[in-house]
Amino acid sequence: NPASPSSYSGTYVTSNNQVMFAMTTTGGGTTPEPTYYTITATANPTAGGTVSGAGSYEEGSTVTLTATANTGYEFSMWTKNGTQVSTNATYSFTASANAAYVAVFTEVSSGGGTATDITIGSGTSTNAYIPTYAYYKYSLTEQIYTAAEIGQSGTITAVSFKVSNAKSTTRTLAVYLKHTTKTAFTSKKGWEAVSSSNLVYSGSVTFSASGWTTITLDTPFEYNGTNNLLLAVDDNTGSYVSSSSNSPKFYVYSTGANRALRIYSDNTNYNPASPSSYSGTYVTSNNQIMLTMGGNKIVTNDEAINTESKTLVVFPNPVERGSQVSIVLPEGIDNAKVEVFNAQGACVYSGHGEGNVELPCNDRMTPGLYIVRVSQGNDVFYGKLIVR
Repeated sequence: NPASPSSYSGTYVTSNNQVMFAMTTTGGGTTPEPTYYTITATANPTAGGTVSGAGSYEEGSTVTLTATANTGYEFSMWTKNGTQVSTNATYSFTASANAAYVAVFTEVSSGGGTATDITIGSGTSTNAYIPTYAYYKYSLTEQIYTAAEIGQSGTITAVSFKVSNAKSTTRTLAVYLKHTTKTAFTSKKGWEAVSSSNLVYSGSVTFSASGWTTITLDTPFEYNGTNNLLLAVDDNTGSYVSSSSNSPKFYVYSTGANRALRIYSDNTNYNPASPSSYSGTYVTSNNQIMLTMGGNKIVTNDEAINTESKTLVVFPNPVERGSQVSIVLPEGIDNAKVEVFNAQGACVYSGHGEGNVELPCNDRMTPGLYIVRVSQGNDVFYGKLIVR
C-alpha cells in the first residue's frame, strides 16, 4: 500500500529510470522577456558606400549586414572594434551582445592622381602634449591609427595636425610612419622602434594658430590599407616657449585605449630608433589628423613618351641608390610639383621646388627605371632616372 509503506523493507537502487514528463502550463505562469541587442553599422569613409541590416535583434537570432560600394569605391572588409571580421560584403552572425560594425571601403584609382584628404577624429577636446610639447626642449610621441579609421590603401603624401588655440610656434621635427600590428601600447616602455627607412619628414614645422598645419612628406608612404599605422613624432628643437600657456594645443579624440605614448624632457634628446628604456605616459586620445593620399597610378606610357619638347635634365644618371640626384627645372618654372614614379606607376616621391631640386634616392627607390614628372599649372615636364 503506497499510502502506508513504512513496514516494508526495501532494497536501495543507485539508478533512476530515464523519464519524460509532459508539462502543461496553467493560468498564472509568466514567460521570461526576451533579450534584445543593438547592432549598429556605419561606412568608412561615409562617401564610400551604404550599409543596411542594423537594428535591434533578439538574442540568438541571425543578423545580416550588407555593404554596397558607391561609384569610385570598392568594399574592403567589415570590422568590429577595429578588427577585421569578414571580407564579404554580406556578413551574417548570431546576435549575442551589443556591437558596432564598420564597413570599410577603398577608393578605386581612376588614373587621374587626384589627392584625397582623410580626416580622422572629431570633437572639441584638446591636448598640449601630442604630437609635440613646445614647453620642453625635446619630446617623443607615438600614436596608433587603425586600418578601419583610415579606410583605404594609398600613397600618403602629407599629414596635417589641427591647432585649437591662437598660438604659433616653430619646432624641429622628425616624423616617422610605419605599419604595425599593435592595437594599443601594453607597457609604458612599449615604444615601437623606428628607423631611417620609416622617416618621412625631417625639418622645421611652424604650427599655424587655430587651424590645420600640413606637413608635406619628404618621402611619401605607401600605406597597405590592412595594417594599423604608427605615427611617431620626434621633437629635436632644443629650445622651449616661455610658458606652458604659449604651447600650442591640438585637437584630439578619445580612442578608449592606450593608443598613444608621450614623453618630454629638457635634458634628453630621445632616440626613436632605440626607445625601450624610456618610460612614457599613456594617452587615451589621439590627435585629430588629416592624411593626404595621392593617386597610386597617374603616369601612363603615352604621357612619358610624348614629351620630347619638355624633357628634364636629371643627373647623375644612372645614380647609385642612397645618393642624391639633381633635377634641373626649366627656366621660369618655380614652386613646381616634383613627383617620381616607379615602373608600376606608383608614386615614390612627391614634393615642391624651384631651380635645382635635390632628390634623395632613399630605400624606397629600389634599382630600376623611374619617371620624373614636374608640373606647374598646364606645364608638365618629364625625365627618366635609372637607379642602380
